[in-house]
Amino acid sequence: MTVLPFPLTLMLSFLLAAGGVWAEDQSPARKPDAPDAMEGRTMAEAFAEKFSRITADEGVPFAGKAAPPEGGLTLWYRQPARAWEEALPVGNGRLGAMVFGQVRGERIQLNEETVWDGYPRDTTNPKALEALPEMRRLLFAGKNEEATQLARATMLAVPERIHSYQSLGDLRLILPGHAKIADYRRTLDLDTGIASVSYLAGEIRHVREVFASAPAQVIAVRLTADRPASVSFEAAFTR
Repeated sequence: MTVLPFPLTLMLSFLLAAGGVWAEDQSPARKPDAPDAMEGRTMAEAFAEKFSRITADEGVPFAGKAAPPEGGLTLWYRQPARAWEEALPVGNGRLGAMVFGQVRGERIQLNEETVWDGYPRDTTNPKALEALPEMRRLLFAGKNEEATQLARATMLAVPERIHSYQSLGDLRLILPGHAKIADYRRTLDLDTGIASVSYLAGEIRHVREVFASAPAQVIAVRLTADRPASVSFEAAFTR
């Protein structure tokens, strides 16, 4: 378990690397994906099972009603995302994330533009350059349908279909002791691009913020609480 003092600013920069991140036990003797001697599973598999168990009842309504956020350009909700389509997106054009806003266990699904199935290849149609003058002539002559047919025959990639885009993986946080939740609010500020989650766990106000930086080329997560020594978590990256 990692317990950090208040105020806490945790910047998790996601670099493309094999393996995972594990915040519970970082001793050299136990590597992130080493088999679990007791369970016969990898640490990532054990963590995923624990995460699912802890977040199984995330759909239970929370006490109290959080006030609406200030400002008009904000998406906001009083419950976590129940499906991928309800998560809030952040990105910088190369890196992207979907933030679910869960309480006991947060899921942040990550994307990176180069992660595709298959292998590098040149899909340029060899007929394209030769057909370009004729297509321009047809367009200037107002023969749009003929130009479209010529483009379909000579300018689409070879092959036309590409391999599937793949998810980079999931950053999952388990936050122990987050019970008796009230005043929950999940927002995406369209001015700043910051996705945030705010709620009371007992009498402690917790806030999580996620944003993507274009200059730094990172996705960052910031966890804060309004009482000293109140931020504690386990973290794992799986794909």
